[in-house]
Amino acid sequence: MTYYKPSGANSRPVFYQKPIALGIVAAALSTTFSPMSSAQQSGSALLEEVVVFAQKREQSILEVPISVASYGSEALDRAQIRDLSELQQVAPSLVFNSSTGATQSILTIRGIGTAGQNSGLEQSVGVFIDNVYRGRPGAALGDFVDLESIEVLRGPQGTLFGRNTSSGVISVRSKKPEYEYNGHVQASLGDYGYTQLRAGVTGPITDTIAWRLSGTWQQRDGYMEDTFSNEDWNDRDRYTVRGQLLFDLSDDTSLRLIADLTETDERCCVPEQLFDASSASLLVGSPTGLGALNPAFANFFVGEPLQAGTPGSTKPQEVTFTGTYPDAQDFTGTRTSAAGADDSFKDGGISAELETTLTDDIDMTVIGAYRFFETNPYGDIDMRTADIWRGGRGQDIDEISLEVRFDGTFGDNDWTVGAYYFDQDILATGGFEWGPDASAYLSQVGIARLVGDAEIIAEGGQLADILASGLVEVRDVAPGGAANPANWFPSSTLVGTGSQERVDYNATSIAIFGQITFNLSDRMSWTVGGRYSEEEKDATYQTTANDPFSARDLRQVALSGTDGLFWALRPLQLHLASEPGADSFDDDDISFATSVNYELNDAISVYARWAQGYKAGGLNLNGTIGQQPGNPLPSYANNEFDSETSESWEAGMKSFLLDNTLQLNATVFYQTTEDFQTNSFDGAGFTLRNAGEIEGAGLEVDYVWMPNDHWTISGGLVLQDIEYGDFRNASSTIAQQEFAGLRARALGEVPDQDLTGATPNFVSDVTWSGAVSYTTPISNEMVLNAAASWRYRSEFTTGQDNDPMTLQDSFTTVNATIGVGDTDGVWELEVWGKNLTDETVLNIGFDTPLQTGSFSAFVEPPRMYGATMRYNF
Repeated sequence: MTYYKPSGANSRPVFYQKPIALGIVAAALSTTFSPMSSAQQSGSALLEEVVVFAQKREQSILEVPISVASYGSEALDRAQIRDLSELQQVAPSLVFNSSTGATQSILTIRGIGTAGQNSGLEQSVGVFIDNVYRGRPGAALGDFVDLESIEVLRGPQGTLFGRNTSSGVISVRSKKPEYEYNGHVQASLGDYGYTQLRAGVTGPITDTIAWRLSGTWQQRDGYMEDTFSNEDWNDRDRYTVRGQLLFDLSDDTSLRLIADLTETDERCCVPEQLFDASSASLLVGSPTGLGALNPAFANFFVGEPLQAGTPGSTKPQEVTFTGTYPDAQDFTGTRTSAAGADDSFKDGGISAELETTLTDDIDMTVIGAYRFFETNPYGDIDMRTADIWRGGRGQDIDEISLEVRFDGTFGDNDWTVGAYYFDQDILATGGFEWGPDASAYLSQVGIARLVGDAEIIAEGGQLADILASGLVEVRDVAPGGAANPANWFPSSTLVGTGSQERVDYNATSIAIFGQITFNLSDRMSWTVGGRYSEEEKDATYQTTANDPFSARDLRQVALSGTDGLFWALRPLQLHLASEPGADSFDDDDISFATSVNYELNDAISVYARWAQGYKAGGLNLNGTIGQQPGNPLPSYANNEFDSETSESWEAGMKSFLLDNTLQLNATVFYQTTEDFQTNSFDGAGFTLRNAGEIEGAGLEVDYVWMPNDHWTISGGLVLQDIEYGDFRNASSTIAQQEFAGLRARALGEVPDQDLTGATPNFVSDVTWSGAVSYTTPISNEMVLNAAASWRYRSEFTTGQDNDPMTLQDSFTTVNATIGVGDTDGVWELEVWGKNLTDETVLNIGFDTPLQTGSFSAFVEPPRMYGATMRYNF
């Protein structure tokens, strides 16, 4: 069966006054987008039936009681979508964010997604590539090549898709081998040194065996300019190769084998500076800290001057920081190149899919796979010119999965039953060390706190505390001995010291599932399904450390006998040794779904659906497990996080209207998520916890309209109102921590903030993705193709703690292409542009490490342009 897929959808601004009330909710248009074929260009503009695989079998979109959108490979090309991170340009309900690299990627649907920065956290959006689940989002970030389509399923999908699909599914399907020789070659060039080659070829080996080989290679210079080192960061250098064999063993049995490998060699990530608080001068040089007491402290000078900016202040809760606002629109940053910036990864595996007919009424599908993912990022953690703190956390993941599924019919009814097994081993490693400027930095922070904090002064904190800490080396090289600050130098004892973490983790998941559809009439069906899941997770921990600073209980070193120095520097004791230990987590769950679908006629169907979702809890896989300086006994009191469950109600319509020239689909939904898993950054470390509840409602509408043979107009609109129904234990902002005082920060007594009623991060009230494409003959042998797509989002916060400094204002990004090709589709040449509005879009905003009150953000790429040549044979 053939089906039409119009060009992809993006977004543009809409006038929207208020978020809609809880209870009206998201709509999902289920459409398959792709440009017209040459036959359609000269013939009818009628839309053909759309086929999706949302229930793991081929169905007309009108039969599927699920909110699903499908995007074809040609449409993704027209919208300049090269990988999963760019899919949000055409899928309005999907949001992708990434911070320090592939391992920290975040996917959200309908406002539900899980922050990264911890190997123990799994996503709420399940990613499946050729029906194989990817256990971490970084393992799905290779470039697209030879795709058939991508389907985005919204809302819980646990019955058929299983683990970690509590907010939705992204299902990527590649083209199968074919029995006629054909292929394609595509070459692209662009600014920032962009070069990409994509190719694929397929053909027969025998009458019953076919093959396909596909590959892509991409290089691009970095778009972030380091004004300190004059280097470029956030580059691309990657390749993907995929080979397939298709064995048609009989008329009723086929076996598909797939092997793939993706490898990158990239340097990431340099952020933009959003706000430089006065504390930033401790890192970039000025007469503060020790220099505020005596000019002789010039030997503690660190780094370069502040970036130029406009004086101003933030307006977070409780405390106002003064400082400067650098220009966040110029795609520049600063970091220590000596620390490196490796964000490379390797991802690959093999899979086998067997499909066979057992009887006239029963089919069997078996899908087995082995996957691996390896990355060991390392770089400058404090992200400024001072070389203070280096390190990174890596993952070495091995996954084995097996699904056995039976599909059949009895009478007029359809049924599915199956079992699923998943085994994952993760070696989570961390390596951290102090750089050459660590002693100088810690000394300056300590003395600035001692002389600037009234509470410390009242408790008797003294300069002598710093001299006794081991951070300052006193030399007798000038008159006055230890009493002369000219004899004080940063200690060299910290350089190169730090910690090494190792966590060995195993997760095993088993499940049985079933679904039955009662076809009550030719037009009405009722579906009921359920899944039982059981999860077991085990981890062993060991952290070794040789950092003399973090190993000491600073309360015992202060010469005055006070805890002044402890208050000042305890939050920066980051490299704590831990004796070996172990922890485990296990849980099980039964979740259900039911839906009713009714086809009013051959062109319109309506449906209603209720579904539950489940994502297991787990273990913190960062190596530092709650111990105190000088006490290597690990504490597991806060090491576990609870399972996340969701419940969704939705009702929708799917239709082909206006004489089959318009496809219009809409869904309203209401969804709740209990024990939502969160992970917040406070400038030095992460806090992992469960929020009480997220609840949301909205409307999603998607459309494709072909008014004639030349024009295709498509898009998707999301209006939603999503908020924390209960989140009284949210991480405090850096301003709230400062307000609580140094003693509370040092002892971990800063009160949590209450975000109940607030909108979660990454959630916009309005998103609109739209596209317009135009095709017309310009001669008997050539056609002109042009397309523009856009994405509009209303404002949203990008920090887990909802700090106002992480707010992203509303924006519109536009992609466009124009090209010519022959009428037979053999060749095409196009020029294209991405982010033509040159928007600076915050991906994730965060507290700049080791710079209290300062804020940084990772940003999406700036405007880029280029040209692509395609040749099909």
